[in-house]
Amino acid sequence: MQTMMHGHLLPTLATLGELLGATEAMGRAEMKETMASAEAEEMTPVACTYSFSLDLVVLELTLNSCGQTGHFARECPDKPAGGGLTGECYNCGEVGHNKADCPNPRVEREFTGTCNSCGVEGHAARNCPTNPMKCRLCDKEGHKALDCKERRLVDWTGIPELESGEAWRKLVDAARAKDLDAFRNSLKAYARSLADSGDFDLVAVEETLRTDCLPIFLIAKKQEVAPNMTVIDMLGNPDRKYVLTVQLSDKPRRAKLKEGWPENAEQNKERLASAGFLQDRGVPLCSNCGELGHIKKVSVLDSNNPPL
Repeated sequence: MQTMMHGHLLPTLATLGELLGATEAMGRAEMKETMASAEAEEMTPVACTYSFSLDLVVLELTLNSCGQTGHFARECPDKPAGGGLTGECYNCGEVGHNKADCPNPRVEREFTGTCNSCGVEGHAARNCPTNPMKCRLCDKEGHKALDCKERRLVDWTGIPELESGEAWRKLVDAARAKDLDAFRNSLKAYARSLADSGDFDLVAVEETLRTDCLPIFLIAKKQEVAPNMTVIDMLGNPDRKYVLTVQLSDKPRRAKLKEGWPENAEQNKERLASAGFLQDRGVPLCSNCGELGHIKKVSVLDSNNPPL
């Protein structure tokens, strides 16, 4: 099979392979003569004056580990122990492997570099006395997102900033209209209006809805939560026990909704005291070992030999 390029038929890979193999038995002059012959026999003459030439360069690979030619480092028969690695493992300090392949637990070592936060030598950025570590979930100092138990920063994007009285009136209007989307938005606006004072009470909201015979119900359901998710209440408190839903009835209207539904109104009120919406936990989940706080790339568990 031949390939057309700029109006010329080019030799196939098989033809080029034969020509390359012939270089051991002939010089460059003989090679050019052979190529000219190949062009004469295999290429169709055209008006185009385009021509090409093939310059052959023989490269010799020298292996860094043993100094011998003819094979790559990964195939070296004389590969030294530890794969040729002479530096210390960043995780445990031993020689012969890197952090990604480290089978040992982490060993804390004295930090001798320069702080990325303040530029002073002798401490890492996480221990910087000038610019202490700040959690990105709660914006408080002294801990990482993985260890955060504080009230989270709430994203109020799309939620209007209203006075509590106005927010409540909009909530009631949405309930009377049975507009679930408008009700959820108004409920968040009402929570936002009371966030600083801490007076927002989900149980009190449900009790008022029942007293006023409004046709919307706050139902706290028991639901399985994935490890990388958490239930956060409307003020930002994490690790709540139940998932808040907004319903048009105090009874499940479909069979698939029955699972996790409270048995009665009293149980529902108890659950509402620790209810919120599902959100991402904000820390990575390792797909290799299933633990929070890191990704597969830095997992200490051998992905080729997972636990049984």
